[in-house]
Amino acid sequence: MQNWHDAVARHDNDGSIEILRLLDSIFLTPAEAEKMQETVRQVFKERLNTLGAQFSTSVKEQRWAEAVRVVT
Repeated sequence: MQNWHDAVARHDNDGSIEILRLLDSIFLTPAEAEKMQETVRQVFKERLNTLGAQFSTSVKEQRWAEAVRVVT
């Protein structure tokens, strides 16, 4: 859990999501997951915003392979 909190504090969204996957499949009780719900939403929201910005920049700069990579 501490690693997850540290990743969230660093805004390491990819790391946060990966740690969350591990926690969810092995360690989290439903009550613990419920307590984390709002923070998890924020992590995914930030990740989606980052992906959107990367895609937009790639398209504007006509880097088509990069744009496709972002959305796949």
